[in-house]
Formats: sequence, C-alpha cells, structure tokens
Amino acid sequence: MARTIERERRKRTNKNAVSGFADGGDNNSTNIDSSVVSANGNAMIRILAILDRLESGDIVVQTHYGITEMESEQKRKMEAESKFTRA
Repeated sequence: MARTIERERRKRTNKNAVSGFADGGDNNSTNIDSSVVSANGNAMIRILAILDRLESGDIVVQTHYGITEMESEQKRKMEAESKFTRA
C-alpha cells in the first residue's frame, strides 16, 4: 500500500525525487539537535538509576493490591467526592 501511495505521489509532483520511505529510502536527518540528544541521554540515565534502585530494593513497591485495599480506596474516594455534591 505504501508503495502505491508513493507511486501516485511521484506521478503528481517531482518534489523530493529521492527514493521514498516506502522504497526503503533514507529516513535519517542530518540536522540532529545535540541538546535533544543530550536531554534524552540524561533522561535515560535517570531511568536506569531508578531501575537499579528498584532491583536493589531501595524503592519498595507494593506488588499486590487486594480487594480490601481497593474497597477502602473506593470508600475514601466516595467520601472525598461527597463533599462536592449536593445530597
């Protein structure tokens, strides 16, 4: 389907005469913003640090959520919402 779309596009215009993405053309940009790459790298470093802390047990996560916890949270939510509704 992508090849058909690309073929029709080429019939109608001669702009961007290089091979299209559908033909396996290049989709890499030569205008790489180093600040974006740096920000993404810093975010990845932070995510990996969090994963390391999770694996080592520094961050405790409750992995089970029972019915009683769910019911108590629903009750708490309903009580909080009831303050904003007229009875």
